[in-house]
Amino acid sequence: LATHNSAREEYGAPPLVWDDNLAGSVQNYTDRCQFSHSNGGGAYGENIAASTEPGWSIQDAVDQWMAESCAFLATSQNSGHFTQVVWKGTRSVACGITSCPPHTVFLTDDGGATYIVCRYSPPGNVQGQ
Repeated sequence: LATHNSAREEYGAPPLVWDDNLAGSVQNYTDRCQFSHSNGGGAYGENIAASTEPGWSIQDAVDQWMAESCAFLATSQNSGHFTQVVWKGTRSVACGITSCPPHTVFLTDDGGATYIVCRYSPPGNVQGQ
């Protein structure tokens, strides 16, 4: 939560609160180790990230998403993770993190991967806003 709020503060977005309603479902989804977005039907926004680096954390995932700010400032394309993190209308977040076995998240990894999914409510990235 602190990682998200620190990133949001840089862009004038209000702090998020932890969403217990999303927490259980996001952890269950993360534990499936399927590297793809869920079908939330617009009920929440979602960022996903994964890495085979040892010790990879939510801080690393948020840093990766925030690195898209350059793409947003240049073209506003390929920056959906960044804009979801800093979306001013979003009020809450919940994240899941799990260690996935080899060949689940990435077909070529031999040592497994850390998989992180964060869900945001209300969702951001509303076209035209």
